[in-house]
Amino acid sequence: MSNLMLASAVKAELVLNAVRSTLVTRRERGADALEYVGMVVLAALIVVGIVGAVNIDSLSNAVESAVGKITGGNS
Repeated sequence: MSNLMLASAVKAELVLNAVRSTLVTRRERGADALEYVGMVVLAALIVVGIVGAVNIDSLSNAVESAVGKITGGNS
């Protein structure tokens, strides 16, 4: 194998490695964003589940009573 062929093969391999590295980095960045969105959706579902499980009327009465005690009013 001549020096020119060897040099060309090495350069081609370096370029391919750089392209592979770039593609892997982009895929991982997309996976991070997808995981973040999944965590936000999961947190929203938990909040919706808790709010749905709690009786809203009793919660509002409890908050009004606590505010009334703090402010000294008849709320």
